[in-house]
Amino acid sequence: MFSNNDNYDLDSAQSKIDNAKRLINLQIQVDALKNVLIAKGIISELDIDASKQFIMNDEAVKKALEVLRQAEQKVNIYKNNPEQHLKDLFKAKMDGTIR
Repeated sequence: MFSNNDNYDLDSAQSKIDNAKRLINLQIQVDALKNVLIAKGIISELDIDASKQFIMNDEAVKKALEVLRQAEQKVNIYKNNPEQHLKDLFKAKMDGTIR
């Protein structure tokens, strides 16, 4: 979950921990709500699946998922080619796009 840099950048490490906590708490709330709605017969698993598909077909959601997919792809490319990653970091630093 943490990189070697997190041993040095404690603010970044704390931010990752806080984000992970938020995601876990959100998952707990969503699962609890889903379980209550299903138990009370208000909604079924099929209704949830249909709603999920509807939401995933929304253009804004599709765009966000595509951005995440591209970012993940870039990370994997850099993991496989650390030299290119360093070159791109250096170039971005020189261009002033990162500090």
